[in-house]
Amino acid sequence: MNSFRLIKQIAGIAAVLGLSILPAAVRAQDTQSSPAPEQSQSAPAQKPAQKGGALEGLNLTDDQKAQIQQIHKDTKAKVEAVSADSTLSADQKVEKTRQLRRAAHMQVRKVLTPEQRQAMRERARARRAAAAPQPS
Repeated sequence: MNSFRLIKQIAGIAAVLGLSILPAAVRAQDTQSSPAPEQSQSAPAQKPAQKGGALEGLNLTDDQKAQIQQIHKDTKAKVEAVSADSTLSADQKVEKTRQLRRAAHMQVRKVLTPEQRQAMRERARARRAAAAPQPS
């Protein structure tokens, strides 16, 4: 039971970590008007489903993108500080990181409009349904 909880926490952290790469993708998309020939030839192709994660297709405004990017940047710095803190045990680091990611998620939700939050909720439900084991 305890190992299942740890696996669940690690999966949650991994999911939120996936969200933390969104600002880099948004920044890269905004700053490059046309990719250099070397980049387009050597860059691996991304699957559209992985490109933006949970915020993909929510039609974020530039202001929302900037706010979310700042939230992810701050959270990343805090997570790195926790990871480097030698006074914490591994379990404490996992728990503190989980708390930081959850707080970041709540901050991002506050930036979204009610319609965007609803769309994000529906996508999360669909992901959970797809990931749930099917009864046999």
